[in-house]
Amino acid sequence: MQIRILDEQHNAVSWEMRWPLVQVGAGLLVGMVLLAMPLLFVHHALRWYLIAGVVLVALGVALAVALTTPLWERGAVERTPEGGTVSRERRWLLRRAPELWEAPLAAFSGVGVASRITEETDGATTSVARVWLRSTEGEAIQALTGWASPSSAQTLAESFAKAARLSLEGPG
Repeated sequence: MQIRILDEQHNAVSWEMRWPLVQVGAGLLVGMVLLAMPLLFVHHALRWYLIAGVVLVALGVALAVALTTPLWERGAVERTPEGGTVSRERRWLLRRAPELWEAPLAAFSGVGVASRITEETDGATTSVARVWLRSTEGEAIQALTGWASPSSAQTLAESFAKAARLSLEGPG
């Protein structure tokens, strides 16, 4: 997943993330067909129940993915003489209204990148990162983006810190 910066100015940044839901859905469909196809050639009384089970499991997984993964996420920060705002919007596949979040820029004192290791296979690790904001009222941290590639998250954090004139903090 990549965070793509749409617009960058000296006092504003806007970004976007898109999730590959179409590819995931196509993969589930292909997997369902590959699992159900051999069952068509089995001459047993339970084959139709097994095929129905495969189809129901694939549809259940597809529904779970559609409910828990947004189609896209967009965000923006704009620093104005009056203070400025930070906003984020997420659009979901099975929900009509987008999820909106907005806060005044003065409510935050710093921006940073949090990383985590997501996979360990044969000794190789893969990591992802997200951008977060630190509240001025204490140690509260607000996640600003979803998990993405570390390089794109770091680029957004640097652009965000420059545009919002916030401190760029270490890992959180």
